[in-house]
Amino acid sequence: MAYGMLACSLSKYFNEQPYQFRRTLVTHLRANIQHSVMAKRKIVERYFDDAHEKFGRLLMEQGYNGEAEKFQIQVVDARSRTFGEEHPGTISAMGDLAGTYESLGKYADAEKLQIKVLDLQNKYLGKEHPHTIGAMSNLAITYKSVGKYANAEKLQIKVLDLRNKYLGKEHPHTIIAMSNLANTYNTLGKYADAEKLQIKVLDLQNKYLGKEHPHTILEMGNLANTYHSLGKFADAEKLQIKVLDLQNKYLGKEHPHTILEMGNLANTYHSLGKFCRCREATNPSSSSKKQTSWTRSPTYNHGHGKPFHYMYESQKICRCREATNQSSRSNKQTSWTRAPRYNLSCG
Repeated sequence: MAYGMLACSLSKYFNEQPYQFRRTLVTHLRANIQHSVMAKRKIVERYFDDAHEKFGRLLMEQGYNGEAEKFQIQVVDARSRTFGEEHPGTISAMGDLAGTYESLGKYADAEKLQIKVLDLQNKYLGKEHPHTIGAMSNLAITYKSVGKYANAEKLQIKVLDLRNKYLGKEHPHTIIAMSNLANTYNTLGKYADAEKLQIKVLDLQNKYLGKEHPHTILEMGNLANTYHSLGKFADAEKLQIKVLDLQNKYLGKEHPHTILEMGNLANTYHSLGKFCRCREATNPSSSSKKQTSWTRSPTYNHGHGKPFHYMYESQKICRCREATNQSSRSNKQTSWTRAPRYNLSCG
């Protein structure tokens, strides 16, 4: 009874309901799951197709990927048995499960399913259908996660071309496709190509979202890192100072993203030979005799939520150079990337 009420409360199309409502609903859903597991040693007593699909998507959206996976596997299995693998409902369920696998770091499983989904979408919907383009974008993200950057690049170029053709250059999905391709260019060392796209993305986000929107700040950081890779340190410095100011304003001085940007700015100061400024970037609080320097690890990837790893050391004020030497051992700049997913069933 409780599961039925929860399922009826949740719209099939998430955008029709406020996020805060879904946030509240998932708390009740998880409480019911825990009760069912403790009482009956099962997630739920019976299988209800539409309810399982909704619950899987809700849990995935709210970050409970392990629990979402269990519901989504049941949906894929049930639909494969009942309708076959080539039914639109089964393809949609496979796409959802592949997205959860990718979020869980099960990239090999995600890749297999996404290739199958893309093949079926090409077969039944055609290469230029919105669902097919979304499946292409999802597979490209997974290719990038497993290090197949050339494969990711090819797909992302196709996605961007199709988005431009059918949605226009200023559509949000087109801007996201541009940003994704620019980040792949960065990974491949094609910094000039990345720069061109990132300038376009930043201009469009300034125009439609505003200069202080989180996505705009994110793209500013991406472009600053590209400038650094191209040796345009003065341009990188200007943008990184803006990013750091905005993050201090909206996130606070101790937020992980703010600390990360301090490390990026410190790297740029080091490249410009401004060694005494690097201490200010890495430790804005200079009231104590010993200064604390935070430098970022070049393995951090914002888009997939990997853990932060910082190298922490305590040192005297005049030893500013050492504050950045730890992070400058790697020539690569950390790129803040977004990996938007597309809901295949909702278009």
